[in-house]
Amino acid sequence: MAKLNVDFTAVKIRELLNHRKTKEATKLAREAIAAGNAKPETQKLAAMLLAGGRGRKAAGLYRWIEIGHANYWMEADGLSRRDRMLQLLKDFPDVGEKHIEACITIYNKATADAE
Repeated sequence: MAKLNVDFTAVKIRELLNHRKTKEATKLAREAIAAGNAKPETQKLAAMLLAGGRGRKAAGLYRWIEIGHANYWMEADGLSRRDRMLQLLKDFPDVGEKHIEACITIYNKATADAE
């Protein structure tokens, strides 16, 4: 299996934003920037958080690693695209079809970048 090129700090920040914990997400972003090990995705989120403004911050795709990984193994087992989508909708009832398609695209891009 391919190695994933994933920014886990950005994943954690997005998770906090999805749970509407903006203060904690901002703190984590500041810590990553201060430590000097922030990857581009974390830097982008930090810029968005530190820019201020009102309203809820865009969190991006939620659980894309889990959804992409599940899709990868179902594809390896030989399930058709339609059957995989139906199964993913059952396994992740809190997201819709468009969200799942976007997660699969991001996952495939991350695995392709790692190869």
